[in-house]
Amino acid sequence: MAKNTERAEVEDRGAAKFTVSQLAKSLQFTIMEKCILKVILDPGGEYTVAEAKAAIGDFMKKEVD
Repeated sequence: MAKNTERAEVEDRGAAKFTVSQLAKSLQFTIMEKCILKVILDPGGEYTVAEAKAAIGDFMKKEVD
């Protein structure tokens, strides 16, 4: 997750940050993506949309055990 998250941080300097609850209400994410965000992100943290999308992408690329 580090590579995409680091890239997102560089691209989004100064971008608005949102709580997980706010991201889960956004129309930019599908229902499945919103569920993933609720599971993988720290509930007390704040994230840009790009960081959230990068986290979802990293999660989706993980191999299932």
